Amino acid sequence: MNIVKVENLSFSYKDNTVLDNICFNIREGETFGLVGDSGSGKSTIALILLKLLKNYKGKIYFNDKDIYTIKKKKDVKEFYKDVQIVFQDPYSSLDSKKRIGYLIEEPLLIHEKMSKKERNDKVDEIMELVGLDIKYKNNFPHQLSGGLRQRLAIAIALVLNPKFVVLDECVSALDISIQAGILNLLNELKQKLNLTFLFISHDLNVVGYICDTIAVLNKGKIIEIQDTENLFKNPIDSYTKKLFNNSYYEL
Repeated sequence: MNIVKVENLSFSYKDNTVLDNICFNIREGETFGLVGDSGSGKSTIALILLKLLKNYKGKIYFNDKDIYTIKKKKDVKEFYKDVQIVFQDPYSSLDSKKRIGYLIEEPLLIHEKMSKKERNDKVDEIMELVGLDIKYKNNFPHQLSGGLRQRLAIAIALVLNPKFVVLDECVSALDISIQAGILNLLNELKQKLNLTFLFISHDLNVVGYICDTIAVLNKGKIIEIQDTENLFKNPIDSYTKKLFNNSYYEL
């Protein structure tokens, strides 16, 4: 079953074509990779999927519902429970004046009718799940390392039990050793929580490690989509082959 369907998606900004007739499907339970150089349109796709950019052409379906038609406050609220994002730099996307426990609890205050104890228990549960010691609950984001901040961002994204999570360059700012820990964590969480991921990156090494299917994006166009094993064994487009020239990953 496809949880996300993107049909003929195009987007322009000031007469500049950013996306040109993009089509892809994401199956429930898979990690779908979107790879391409900076400026290829990857993050624009993410913003449109999250209903943060409008004025696009084409159709995007989430669980068979056209997201453009989701406009009632109740329906939008439900959409943002089911669809979450983890950004590249959690420090810039987090409120630095709020404590870590509250940052994780805040979505529950907005979306759920829970007692204080229930929220506290849920915060403890999700912190443990992402490998973030509950001793950090009263700390501020700047007091965490980059890897722990990314675990915090993942905890915030998952606390509402979403179905679909966009991971936008979520390990690109981390050291290689820290990257591996976060990627392994994401794989574990996908299995435990029955999640579906859209994993956006410029790095074939990373998408090759974590993704089931990979779409290669170049100058606003998808130039090929293959399952990971086939893409690594037989890249078709010359641009994909060029990406491999900068890659050390072997399947």
